[in-house]
Amino acid sequence: MAEEVAGLRMPSRESRMLHIVLFHFYSRTPNPAYKNLAAALRQRGHKVWLAEPDSAGNLHWMDGDRMIAVHPGPENSADQRHALANIFPFRRWLHSLRFILRLRRYLRQIKPDIIHVNPSLLPWLLPLFMPSGMYFIFDVKQINVGVDRSWLSRLREWQTIKKWWFCARFIYDHTCFHHAKSAEKILGTNWSKHASIVPVGVGDKFLTVKSLNPERDNKVRFLYVGAITRFRNLDKLFLAAQQLLPETNKFRIDFYGPDKSQGYYHKLIQNLNLIDVVKIYPPRNYDAIPELMASYDVGLAYVPDRPTWHFQPTLKILEFRAAGLPILSTDVSSHREIVEQDVNGLLISDAVESIVAGMRRFIEEPTFLQASRENAQAMRTGLTWGTIAEIYERNVYTPRAGTRQELAQVR
Repeated sequence: MAEEVAGLRMPSRESRMLHIVLFHFYSRTPNPAYKNLAAALRQRGHKVWLAEPDSAGNLHWMDGDRMIAVHPGPENSADQRHALANIFPFRRWLHSLRFILRLRRYLRQIKPDIIHVNPSLLPWLLPLFMPSGMYFIFDVKQINVGVDRSWLSRLREWQTIKKWWFCARFIYDHTCFHHAKSAEKILGTNWSKHASIVPVGVGDKFLTVKSLNPERDNKVRFLYVGAITRFRNLDKLFLAAQQLLPETNKFRIDFYGPDKSQGYYHKLIQNLNLIDVVKIYPPRNYDAIPELMASYDVGLAYVPDRPTWHFQPTLKILEFRAAGLPILSTDVSSHREIVEQDVNGLLISDAVESIVAGMRRFIEEPTFLQASRENAQAMRTGLTWGTIAEIYERNVYTPRAGTRQELAQVR
């Protein structure tokens, strides 16, 4: 009998081999989710090519460690370097259009069965009038709304929501979300007619790594993993450390991730005199993250209290839970599914004073810290990327592309 996971039917291995393309172009330092999914799908016998940007903004096509092709990014053409390109939005749009048209031509050449797309540049254009043997999936990973309450920002957010609704309803063959609340935000209460829910996976190592004894320097060590960006309002964590420091120096906050703040937070450490308690480190290889988490006392799952994080949880809080790490998290609805208050961590408001109070409790109550650690270890859970690949295969890919393959063979 098929096993049930989060309301999803678990698949078997009866599916045909598919040629799958995973494509995203939203960042030069993308989340490793597609790399992990690609590896898991290959283990199931599928041919999987990953198309993602490099640090220079060019699109690399990879089959595992083997490079298939490189396409210049939209900003790397000769015309785009012209100063006028930065002044007139039409020129930037034109270069994006040319980029997508080149991508369409390449997809026609390689003829994959599945094109799995994280929306970025002109998402409505990619599937239009493409061969019927290609199956296009619209993969909505994150909905950024409520970032800025200005009328211009709200207008842009409204436009994005409507554009994604149009793509999900009329342009793509199927749409995937990580959480039902995200699906409802885009498609409404009848989202299940047009979309599937596939949760975010975690690497196997997160569920198996053994908790390491943190460095015994009498300090409680807090860990933040993710992009170092002002978009995430990380200033509040630094200000919390500044407020806590006159009371105690028995703590450390370590940040690991790419610096997207142009050195702003490095300067803030010096300006706030936090050199002894706050450090920023370069990003670690994904395979090293589980052991990194296992060496800390508390995971920081701080996010700004915006609607975005009420729609779905962050990747890092799922990894903290899988690794058995106590969690200090902003009290957003999606994180309440991961953190049980006073059991495996604390939920706090998005305010400096609340962050201070949460950190203080872990620092000054060693019995609470120990109980949280024991509870977190007992509550380890998560869906591995192998399981996520199976769900995509059975519930998303095979019902469409598998049917098309069978029809083509009959013809």
